[in-house]
Amino acid sequence: MDAGLRAIVTSMDNQSNIYSASNEAECNNIIEDKKCSLLIVLNVEGSIKKDLCLNIKRKNDTVKILLITETNNMSISEYKVDGILTSDCDEEEIKDAITSIVNGKTVYCNKVLNEMLNEETSHRDNDCDPTILSKREKEIIILVSRGLKSKDIADKLFISHHTVATHRKNIMRKLAVSNVSGLINYAIKSGLVH
Repeated sequence: MDAGLRAIVTSMDNQSNIYSASNEAECNNIIEDKKCSLLIVLNVEGSIKKDLCLNIKRKNDTVKILLITETNNMSISEYKVDGILTSDCDEEEIKDAITSIVNGKTVYCNKVLNEMLNEETSHRDNDCDPTILSKREKEIIILVSRGLKSKDIADKLFISHHTVATHRKNIMRKLAVSNVSGLINYAIKSGLVH
């Protein structure tokens, strides 16, 4: 594990079973030899290819993957990961991302999210603060992308339509999109729907 990243992880509570790797051989060794719950993949100069993340998930579908990359110029949907940060993110952002991912959430640094959505930076600050979507928010995005109305989503998830409306409003705020088209665009580009 990179010394700086090791210091961050060891300063956290419940950091057992968190490993990092910066090349394919390291990733494979960790997945095969250790009980890994979170793998932090350091994408140095494009060393990590999208197929590697897919292969990791095939070998161990329970492992969570956080990709830390030097560039935000990438197609997120090609990487089947639980979070992506840039190397510009600071210690607190990394800790927040690790905690969120371990708790089942998906995290994208705003720089990455801006690139993914091809939005003007005026719509969202071009910073590294993560955009965190809960499992329920991801479920709602998928159902909206399938064309379900709020009432149908509420019935399917056994929640009120007011709760669905609140989730949709929060999702749109978090993703800085103003309509369902933007939401569907996000769902496709992030790999939530195909």
